[in-house]
Amino acid sequence: MARVLKPCLASAACLVALGCSSRPSIDYLALPYSSVQLECHDGYMVYNDAKAKKAVVVPYLISEMAYAACAAGETQPLATRARLVVEKQIGEKCHVTSQAEVSPMQHEFAYACSA
Repeated sequence: MARVLKPCLASAACLVALGCSSRPSIDYLALPYSSVQLECHDGYMVYNDAKAKKAVVVPYLISEMAYAACAAGETQPLATRARLVVEKQIGEKCHVTSQAEVSPMQHEFAYACSA
């Protein structure tokens, strides 16, 4: 049992240390999330704070692996895909005003909407 548990704990510790956790920043944890999928089996969690007009996009880790296999070398950076996801989520009447990388697996977007 210890032989199996130690590598798992070590892997989890490495992911957290590298900022590769799939959990969004603490400001968004109280919000419900939406699942959004793009073309190549890549799924994302979108935590949208409509009052603040901000959203965080976090990929599902298993989806990242599926995307890498599906895209076969023609991959787009996560930041680019995250922007496509948030644009799909906020709709045509809104546009992204800023983008920031919270961690390697989390991207935050601010947006504005027309009346």
